[in-house]
Amino acid sequence: MTPRPVYANDDFHTETETRMSLKAHLDQLTTKHAELERTIETEMRSPLPDTLRLSELKRRKLQLKDRISEIVLDAESFAS
Repeated sequence: MTPRPVYANDDFHTETETRMSLKAHLDQLTTKHAELERTIETEMRSPLPDTLRLSELKRRKLQLKDRISEIVLDAESFAS
């Protein structure tokens, strides 16, 4: 399978630029995931945790985890 070119703002990006961009995006998502984890832990330590809020936070955290996994898998297949 031939790797397809990556375009951003109608400009061709080199493979290195694309990897750097993916790494930055992955770092950003990982940071958000960790922030949500801390927020969830704080809410759970509350005397009366807001279960609706906890459910929403956990849903968002899972979405981020899924997106991170997609990016990693895409990067691995792109590198092959």
